[in-house]
Amino acid sequence: MPRIQDIPKRQTVIFVETPEKRGPFGARCIAEHPMVAVAPTILNALYDATGHEFFRLPVLPKDILEALR
Repeated sequence: MPRIQDIPKRQTVIFVETPEKRGPFGARCIAEHPMVAVAPTILNALYDATGHEFFRLPVLPKDILEALR
């Protein structure tokens, strides 16, 4: 597990804009950006663990068991 000594002293943060159709001029609150990637991240982790792609949420335990069979 990486520790604080293992991270670089300088980091560059890059924001990738995904316009919100309902916001003025496509505006979106900066705090919403991390929420956009949560579901794909979980599905990618499940793919890495099982070798099976899931395309619907929520992924139930029975779905994982079926994929492992």
